[in-house]
Amino acid sequence: RPVSEFMRSGVYTVAPDMPLARVLDEMLGRKVQVVPVVDDGKRPLGVITRDEMLRCAVLGTPGAA
Repeated sequence: RPVSEFMRSGVYTVAPDMPLARVLDEMLGRKVQVVPVVDDGKRPLGVITRDEMLRCAVLGTPGAA
């Protein structure tokens, strides 16, 4: 099956300087677990996941595994 069958349009994106608490609130409200991070030109820079943010909140360090 092609990826297009699973794609969503109108994807919620965030800027790299958006506060994590706001991103997490939006993700919970939109019921999404991954959000693309984009620059001012809407070019992708990476992604942030709900699990990464929760891990950071618990352990206190970004990217901690």
